[in-house]
Amino acid sequence: MFADGSIVPGALPARSSKPEIDEGARPKLQEAADGEEVTPRVARSHAAIRERGAAMAIIDFLKKQFIDIIEWTDDSRDTLSFRFPDEDKEIKNGAQLIVRESQVAQFVYLGQFGDTFGPGKHTLTTDNIPILTNLKGWKYALESPFKADVYYVVTRLFTGNKWGTANPVMMRDADFGIVRLRAYGTYDFRVVDVKKFLKEVAGTDDHFRLDEFADTMRSRIVSVFTDALASGEDPGARRRVALRRAGRGAAAADQSRRSATSTASR
Repeated sequence: MFADGSIVPGALPARSSKPEIDEGARPKLQEAADGEEVTPRVARSHAAIRERGAAMAIIDFLKKQFIDIIEWTDDSRDTLSFRFPDEDKEIKNGAQLIVRESQVAQFVYLGQFGDTFGPGKHTLTTDNIPILTNLKGWKYALESPFKADVYYVVTRLFTGNKWGTANPVMMRDADFGIVRLRAYGTYDFRVVDVKKFLKEVAGTDDHFRLDEFADTMRSRIVSVFTDALASGEDPGARRRVALRRAGRGAAAADQSRRSATSTASR
């Protein structure tokens, strides 16, 4: 090619730095939402990614809505009962219930006691929760999730609990008259009737601790002790009084007999 732009006969035209594309061979394009052009293959890939994302979102949603494992580990050493936090979720059919040693799990549905489970790993189906199934009116083999409260109750022995009278107790003694008495001591206990404990002691408390029970128990023991003293419920004192009265009566009777014998002799 010359400077004036003419081409030498037989010479090949110079190649362009940008290759020309046959319009017939160019794949058809589609407009994306943001105005960019993407090929059908890329569009299908984007659609697949969106579908997978939607599926994962549904799975995450279901996981957040249903409970599949129920367990509680007591690391406080002062808990008597604990309600499993369901966060308003439903229990999935076939969920795993884990109960550790010195624990009992009690199901409660609308204020009524359901099934009770001891230590072990339990699969929750209509076959092994018959009481709850009956309360809810389910048909057996129902696979729908369900809602119920699960209470864990600790059944180990709690030792060394102190009690005592805050103020002296006034009572009358046959030998010493009015006396002031104080008493104190320790007691051990364990929960043996889970349903009665939940109904009469812990109630619906979601975390019932030892100090709450100790206050109640201390007041109860002191009240019983005070009432017994105030009413003179001391078998030993009553017996001593009775013996003294019986002794005085026997002495008087003997004296009367001797007097009668002396008079007759005269």
